Amino acid sequence: MNDFRAWSRAWDFGADTGAVFVGNTGTESTLVACFTGVKNDNVFACSLPLDEWVTIAAVWDEDVFRLYVDGKQICSRATKPSAFPSSWSGYYLGNSNWRIDALLFGDIDAFSIKKGALYSRDYEPKPLAPDDRSILFYGFEHVKGALVMDTSGNDNHAQLFGAWRFTVAGRAPIGGPVYVKNAVEERIRL
Repeated sequence: MNDFRAWSRAWDFGADTGAVFVGNTGTESTLVACFTGVKNDNVFACSLPLDEWVTIAAVWDEDVFRLYVDGKQICSRATKPSAFPSSWSGYYLGNSNWRIDALLFGDIDAFSIKKGALYSRDYEPKPLAPDDRSILFYGFEHVKGALVMDTSGNDNHAQLFGAWRFTVAGRAPIGGPVYVKNAVEERIRL
């Protein structure tokens, strides 16, 4: 993330009646929230650095949601929203299902959703790669036209739209939204 824009989302999965998102509130904190259509359950708010590459892992282990930054658990909370996962109808990276929200002003290097909870305590971050637990994996160097290719083998390709910046070179960050039509760990510069 290069600055704290109001309601900028690193990711937002769901619709107006059920969503899970990680973003910021326009202040120097990051918010993980679960929205069930009745209330917005703010799971936790915590500080993240600006202008640095960090690895973020969001782990949902049955009734507990944990957030790790560079392998260190920075916050957790017991929560079980009804939105996970069957009612999700939209998956956004760097954007929100709420059209008035700001786009992410930062870069995403890779994004992955895996089966099961990978971490229950601090861990040593390793380069992201698809494996047999992957539901989807985006390394943003795998782009064909307006599609980011899912290299997990599950064909959960994503469509790029409205990106304010997209480059392909060695490491290919994206700045702007990605919409995953089908279908968590992420390496993101905050």
